[in-house]
Amino acid sequence: MALTEKQRLFIDYYLTHFNATRAAKEAGYSHNTARFIAAENLSKPNIREKIDERVKEIISQTDEKRAALIQFWFDIMQDDEASEGGKLRASEDLGKYLAMFIEKHELSGNDGGVIKVEWQ
Repeated sequence: MALTEKQRLFIDYYLTHFNATRAAKEAGYSHNTARFIAAENLSKPNIREKIDERVKEIISQTDEKRAALIQFWFDIMQDDEASEGGKLRASEDLGKYLAMFIEKHELSGNDGGVIKVEWQ
């Protein structure tokens, strides 16, 4: 069965941040039904197959130890018996590992004031 454009976008966005509800919204599904559509999409064999293919492509481009680690996190995220917290942690770890997040730090001086920098 061929994928619709929204389903292809869903897969792309899902593989970007591993958040199915967010992927559904970004793919153009209704914000009111995104959570349900996301669960439905992840249960469809043709979509699961495409996601698995893409993950295998990512894994094939890495060395053996890194590939095993990526596969481990991905397996946890897909495990129906894993807790939601465990799935979330696995997706965060995978996202950090693949450098999908930009970490931002805010610096301030004494009492929250400005930091003075003097150039010599």
